[in-house]
Amino acid sequence: MTRSFSVSLKRPQDTLRLPLPAARKLVDIGRGWWIGCFALVILFCIGVYLYEVSQSASKGFVMRDLQIRTENLQDNVDVLQRQYASMESLSALQARLSGLQYVPIDHVEYVGSPSVAYAVK
Repeated sequence: MTRSFSVSLKRPQDTLRLPLPAARKLVDIGRGWWIGCFALVILFCIGVYLYEVSQSASKGFVMRDLQIRTENLQDNVDVLQRQYASMESLSALQARLSGLQYVPIDHVEYVGSPSVAYAVK
């Protein structure tokens, strides 16, 4: 029998189908438990990674929308500043003219020029 064990290179428990000792069962269970824990940790890390990637992608879309909104608001500010500057200059001009006591013009007549012009020596 000893010879058959050495030739087959199997444990006697496997060849003779003997029950495993309690310590051997604990080692086999422990090995499976560590593999299970390792698999759970890997799955948890993958879940956290996917969550973080989706969060950063959604924040990127929000930032792009806010940037477009900021550009639109800046354009509106520029338009309003130009309108303000033109109104302010017109009102300032009218205020200065009213201080000089100019008379408003009701009717404008233009002087016609002759169609033929001559040079004089």
